[in-house]
Amino acid sequence: MVVGTAVGRAAVVAVASLSGVLAAALVFLAVGGTLDPLEALAFCALVVLLGTAYSGLAVGVSAASKTTSRAMTGSVIAFLLTVSWSSIPRLVRYVLGGFSTPSGPPPEWSAVFATLGPVDAYSTLAAGFREGGGTLVRSSDAFYHTTWFALAVLLCWATMPVALGYRRFEGADL
Repeated sequence: MVVGTAVGRAAVVAVASLSGVLAAALVFLAVGGTLDPLEALAFCALVVLLGTAYSGLAVGVSAASKTTSRAMTGSVIAFLLTVSWSSIPRLVRYVLGGFSTPSGPPPEWSAVFATLGPVDAYSTLAAGFREGGGTLVRSSDAFYHTTWFALAVLLCWATMPVALGYRRFEGADL
């Protein structure tokens, strides 16, 4: 039931997302723009994967919740956490620094943590396709800045919440 719900919701999000991308592409082409078909297809796949990650997160939270109101509250909180993911290390540094603005360069763990968010993973992948494929490295040679790592992160966001929600749902006393 959980997996079917996740697949169904991902399909609905995919159709809506692809409709929007198609409309934007048609307008872009109508005003004289050009599109590389492979890049457009890769972009569509990324949009669907990001939508699948967010719909999977909502389904996973819902499956793990006992009531509808808890599911809704949990989904909203999870969404807000993912869109503000890269701010979490700054907040941790602020609290650990005695509630004062941190000075100096951010520590390495904050850069690693930021790359684990779905929005950052999507941005890395989109930039990688624009720049020529899966070998893009941003500001350093660290593995966590590569498009392949970003793809793994986004795939985890698309599958892990559903798997965890399913596990909790299976163990629930209905």
